[in-house]
Amino acid sequence: MIKIEHLDGILKSSYGKRSGLFGDPETDCFRLFNSDGDGIPGLVIDLYSEFLLVQFFKSGLYKNRELILSQILSSVQLIASNIRGILVKDRSMNSSVDPGDRWKSGLYSGEMPPGEYIVRQNGVSASVDLINGQNTGLFLDMREARSMLAGYYRPGMRMLNLFCHTALFSVHALVTGIGTAVNIDLSKSALERAKTNYAINGLEYREQDFICGDACEWLVYFTKKGASFDMVIFDPPTFSRNKKSHFSVSGDYPKYLQTISEVVPSGFLFSSVNSKSLPYKKYASMHEYSWDPLVMMNEPCDFTGGFNSPKAGLWARRQK
Repeated sequence: MIKIEHLDGILKSSYGKRSGLFGDPETDCFRLFNSDGDGIPGLVIDLYSEFLLVQFFKSGLYKNRELILSQILSSVQLIASNIRGILVKDRSMNSSVDPGDRWKSGLYSGEMPPGEYIVRQNGVSASVDLINGQNTGLFLDMREARSMLAGYYRPGMRMLNLFCHTALFSVHALVTGIGTAVNIDLSKSALERAKTNYAINGLEYREQDFICGDACEWLVYFTKKGASFDMVIFDPPTFSRNKKSHFSVSGDYPKYLQTISEVVPSGFLFSSVNSKSLPYKKYASMHEYSWDPLVMMNEPCDFTGGFNSPKAGLWARRQK
C-alpha cells in the first residue's frame, strides 16, 4: 500500500503531466491517473468535464479507498475548481458486490451526474453514463486517433464502422465532413446510444445507417452486393460472442482484415488491438495481405505507461 505521505505527491505529479490538456474547448474529458504508468497499479482516475470517475482494479486498494479518495479530493481541487462530484467503481476481481450492481458507481463526494451526461471530445459531443455499466460509452484512449484521422477525411467519403459501439468515430467523421457512415454492432443498446450521439451533434440519420448484427456476416453481404467504402474503422473488443459465433483477436483478426479489403478497393483502414499480449510484429503481419502502413500509434499521452508498441494504425489499401 502506498504510504499516505507519498500519495499526495504521486497524484499531483500525474496531474502535472496532463497540464496541457486542461482548458481545451474541444475536449473536456481525459485520463488523470493511469495505474502503473503513474505509480499506483490498479488505480485509474478519469475526468469527465465536471465529474471524476475513480476505478479500483485491486481489492487491496478498494479496501483503503477512504484514504485514497480523501487525497484525490484534496489534490484535484488544486487543478479543477469545477468538480461537481467524485464517483467510485470497484473493478477488482474479488469484489463481493452483488452481480446486478457489479458495475454501478457509488458517490464519494458532491452530486451524482445525470444518467446521460454530455462531454466533449475532439470537438464533438458525447453522451456518457458514469453510473452504470463496465464502460461509459466513450473510450478516452481514442482521442489522439480521432485527431489523426481528421486529416484524412474528405467530403463524400463513405465510412463503414465495425464494432461501432456508440459510433463516436462516425460522429466525429461526419462532423468533420465525410459523406456517410454505416455502423454495425451486436448491441442494440449501444446502437441506441449511437443515435443519441448523432442527435446531440445535430446529425440527421437513416435507420439503415445502424445495423444490429454480426460484423463478419455483413462484410460478406456487402462483398456479394458489390458495396464499397472509402474508410473502414475496425476497433474490435478483445473478445465478443453472439448466439451463432464469437470473435477473438488471436483467432479472427486476419480473417476480418482480408474480408475488409474486399469492400475497400481504394481507401483506408483504421485498425486497433486492445490486447497487450499481441506484439507489434504480429499486429503488422496480419495486414501484409492487402494493406500498407501510413501511421502507427501508441497509447495517447494521458495513458502513461501503456502499450510500448503501436496499438493502432492507419493503413492504405494496397493497389495491385
